[in-house]
Amino acid sequence: MTLAKTIGDYSSSASLGSRFRAKRVGPLLEMIAQVAGKTGHCSIIDVGGTRQYWSIVPANFLRAHGVSILITNVTEPSGRAPDPADADAIFSYAQADARDLPYPDNAFDIAHSNSVIEHVGDWEAQVRFSREVARVAAGYFVQTPNYWFPWEPHFGTLGFQYLPMPLQISMLMARQRGFRQRAATVDAAVRSIQSCQLLDARRFRALFADAEFVREKFLGLTKSLMAIRRPAG
Repeated sequence: MTLAKTIGDYSSSASLGSRFRAKRVGPLLEMIAQVAGKTGHCSIIDVGGTRQYWSIVPANFLRAHGVSILITNVTEPSGRAPDPADADAIFSYAQADARDLPYPDNAFDIAHSNSVIEHVGDWEAQVRFSREVARVAAGYFVQTPNYWFPWEPHFGTLGFQYLPMPLQISMLMARQRGFRQRAATVDAAVRSIQSCQLLDARRFRALFADAEFVREKFLGLTKSLMAIRRPAG
């Protein structure tokens, strides 16, 4: 098994990446319990999320706290087979651009996003994303990989983000790297590389200035960054 598979195989609960996700979700569960304790329910918008991600949270916890989760992505949801876990209508799905969400202010109790902001585009796009997340919900929990952590999680390569683009292009055209398939053309390679704009702590904190800032550590290094704004009260 490759190192990339060991770290980033989120389909396996035993992988390092899945164990980190399960641990970091603690503050989110506290927020859910806080909201549900007052109202008996909790509405969440998961911006750019997946149904698989929520397997890290016990279904009985979601049901007990009256949680409803809207999963939005820029692509239209299609071809989904019926999911028995959705029978009690915990999950729903919608097509929406994270930079311009079609929901009113404070439409949700919590906005959540895991490893998405680095994919929405350049700095201006990331600013728009952060404003929308803060606008549509009373609280939010946003996570992103740290630029300065040596392991690049998308390309599954140590230090890939620090290399000059000509070398990155050559490496990606040579073979698959991490989650990214081998690029058949220079155009495909450049687009794949530019679709991952990792943030460092300074830029991330600037985007979420009203949030609590949390560093997720691994071997003494900051692996990922989290911005947490708890609902008032």
